[in-house]
Amino acid sequence: MNEYVDALKAEEEVWKCVLEELMERRLVAEEEVEGRKRVKEGEARGVIVQELVTNESMNDLKGVSSTSHVVVVTAHPVHVFIISSLSSRTDTQLVSLCPLTGSLIYSGTPGIDLFPDEHSALHYLTRTLNLTIAQQTRGVALAGIRNGHLALITSSQLSATLPCGASIHTVTSAKWFSPPLNVNRKPGTQKEEELLSSFPLSGHFYSEDIDLTSPYPGGARCPEFHWNEELSKEFENAGLGGWCVPLLQGYAVSKQLPVTDDRSEYMCLIAKKSRNHPGSRYIARGLNSESAPANEVECQLLLWKEDVEHKAHRASIVQKAHEKRNKELFDMLLSDGGDSDSDTATVSSDDSEFSGSTASDTWGSNAEGEGEGSRSQTSLSPRLGAPSPAKWAAYLWRRGTIPLHWSSELNGKVHIGKAAIVLQQDPHKSTNTYFANLTNQLKSWKGYEGGEGITCISLLHTDPDNSEVVLSDAYLEALKVEATKKLGVKMCLFDWHKMNKTLGLDKAPEAAWDVMADTLQGHGFAFGRIRSSERAEDIEVHNVQQGVVRVNCADSLDRTNGCTFLVALQMCAEMRKKLLGIEEPFTRLTTIADARQKVGEEYVELLCELFIQSGDVLSQLYTGTVAAYSDSIRQFTTRTSKAQHSNTMLSVMRRYQNVVYDPWRADSFTAFLRPRDGLKQRCISDRPSAIIRSSPALPADLLHDTAKQLYSLPPDVALLSVVIALDPFSQPTDIALCIRSLNGKVPGAMDIYLGSHLDSLEPVIVNACVPMCNDGTWLVFSLPPEVRSHAAGCRLAQVSLRDMEGTGMVVGQLRVLGTSLRPRASPTPLAENTNVAKYPDAFVAQITPYADDSNGMLEGGGDGWTVPHGVRGRILLVLADVCSVSHIEVECDAKCEFSMSTGLKEDAMQACDVGKGSIAPFDLI
Repeated sequence: MNEYVDALKAEEEVWKCVLEELMERRLVAEEEVEGRKRVKEGEARGVIVQELVTNESMNDLKGVSSTSHVVVVTAHPVHVFIISSLSSRTDTQLVSLCPLTGSLIYSGTPGIDLFPDEHSALHYLTRTLNLTIAQQTRGVALAGIRNGHLALITSSQLSATLPCGASIHTVTSAKWFSPPLNVNRKPGTQKEEELLSSFPLSGHFYSEDIDLTSPYPGGARCPEFHWNEELSKEFENAGLGGWCVPLLQGYAVSKQLPVTDDRSEYMCLIAKKSRNHPGSRYIARGLNSESAPANEVECQLLLWKEDVEHKAHRASIVQKAHEKRNKELFDMLLSDGGDSDSDTATVSSDDSEFSGSTASDTWGSNAEGEGEGSRSQTSLSPRLGAPSPAKWAAYLWRRGTIPLHWSSELNGKVHIGKAAIVLQQDPHKSTNTYFANLTNQLKSWKGYEGGEGITCISLLHTDPDNSEVVLSDAYLEALKVEATKKLGVKMCLFDWHKMNKTLGLDKAPEAAWDVMADTLQGHGFAFGRIRSSERAEDIEVHNVQQGVVRVNCADSLDRTNGCTFLVALQMCAEMRKKLLGIEEPFTRLTTIADARQKVGEEYVELLCELFIQSGDVLSQLYTGTVAAYSDSIRQFTTRTSKAQHSNTMLSVMRRYQNVVYDPWRADSFTAFLRPRDGLKQRCISDRPSAIIRSSPALPADLLHDTAKQLYSLPPDVALLSVVIALDPFSQPTDIALCIRSLNGKVPGAMDIYLGSHLDSLEPVIVNACVPMCNDGTWLVFSLPPEVRSHAAGCRLAQVSLRDMEGTGMVVGQLRVLGTSLRPRASPTPLAENTNVAKYPDAFVAQITPYADDSNGMLEGGGDGWTVPHGVRGRILLVLADVCSVSHIEVECDAKCEFSMSTGLKEDAMQACDVGKGSIAPFDLI
């Protein structure tokens, strides 16, 4: 009875803590936003949990990232915008996709594409630009973009944490967006989009806290594990380099072990597959032309043990609350929750000219998507909050196919037997290059002293009657080549199948440990300590691993899974001794019972679980099925069930995958990984550019998507000239004209002029024929190469359309395409009250009725302009590219009526009587 009362009192304390923090955080939030109700329920929940978990700052809570991306699709016209709020920044960015070419448009201009929060960005789209939102999709990360084909990670699961507190998320669902681009769609674009959509992003993992491409605790970045690097380059070129998370393919899971002596112990297994030689079994084997082996994977096992005396009091409260029956409350608090803000609610429109596809295929992931924008917190990861002081240890190894130039030939399309191994001419010509690259990676480890270098453990058949002996002998010969020999690469032979058949499944591990013991002892493992901080300098490294083993069978699949498991067991026993402070020499494992005793039963059970899962994931990536011959691992556990499929059935399933799906999967890999095409075109006559001269007069809608997209000119108008202000940080390449055929009344010819001032425009295309086309067709007129090289920085483009038959013209939209010359860094806004008309980027574009096109008037060196009585004069200025106009000052000597406007829209009109030499300021509305 007393225990029950005590439990109720403990729960009451927890509830009081929750309510107090809830009220405190809500009051603070209301004060900060000055009564504006923009704090969403999900964000408030996240703040509460952060305060409950740790007494440090809000950013100390790992795994509950506040990063959010919202893809907004508008209707009539169709535009795609990305509203990004990163956890590393306090502002929100509005990135738009060029509706013609699909390229990214972002300048970092406050009030245009840089806002204090998501609400302000949405308000700008719906209220300032008067756009109607047809669809919103919330996501947790961006994967990249290719030809306007945008990849958004809509949900992820926190699958692992690292000793430093960094979190790893595994993608559970993703969505591709394909806006209806009007131009720049090359032949085969539709097929490429289908291949991209078929590439499963689910199952990839990422971290916003640490560079996962390098081994823990850090080292030189290794691009071969960054799968979406090419896909994210367009964001980098737009000055948004940190907006896409690096996606890694493979497996990353951490779990907590049962607590011993009141200290938490954890284990994490990370397996990263290389992208340098992608492809499936039978299609990708051995080395490619880049000296990269197929199915190459880098694995790392991490153990760490926390110090109990430094655990935060509030973190223990949260942990106890999870263990008690108020767990449901904290699960609710940790969830993202619904979005009650009507401005950000998900809306769909059936008649939107937009297509989106969801990547539902999952590679080895048991997690299902939990809705758009969700990041599951009911994960396998055991830790919340800032890292506690802990000792850590880590061991790294490699696995992959034989690093030779070889392939396999199948005997017929329905034969299930073994494939014939075919060695190419000079099969080891670049084997030394692969090992040299791997050696350089080892040298990049801080504290690496050369040590034991690389040791290869070959599990191939050595029986002369087996077909694999050809590959095994060639492998040995490759290591004897002088260039490879200088690298000190060693070889251990262990005929896996022969040993299992001869000694038995339960006796073979002892033989394997006997062969590998000296090598593993010489390599050692990395270990150190982390203080209660997230700074890199607080991760202490006391020892660095002095070598690496590379395990392989022919395909680096089933036999490799079993052998690497034995490697991990042996090193786990040694790492545990270091964490427990036991000073004993290296002890080789012998039997299964010996391993369970020295490593620990809970450690062995968890290792079995992680290796069976990771083996299935890696096999799924390479063959399309789970791993076979897993009995060599399952014999160590009493908890894991037997394999669902027999080895024979898996062989049949793999053969079927190879015949039916592998060709398409290979094309999907190629489409996802291929380098981007050079410079990306985009519209350089878009907002805030405007028509600055049009004869006869046409509205500004000619440059922008509106409901009215055609303009009919009478027969007496034989010439239409339009002058367009361009983005000054650009290089024009093409002119795009939308043909709107109404009774065949289309322009007959077109002239194009470029220049920096109205009186210095030069013809670049003269008398270009405009053909008859279907209504809505976009024609793209490319500028000659010799013109492009001198067109950089041109401020004006004039397009003249001529009616050759005297029947009148119907004109559609007009765009100027080009490449951006902006620096990657976001532009810096000008200081307040800067004269943006005197700024070097500004100039006089047009003066009417007298074209005294003189910048001297802006500099104060001219005599002024005289406008006759009753005549309305007009001066158009192209201002600095990055500025916000607050007021205009006019010096005059007579009573004048001033009409001020921004763009082509009247903003204010005032009249005043100003004496000579006086300055009249006008504040813009």
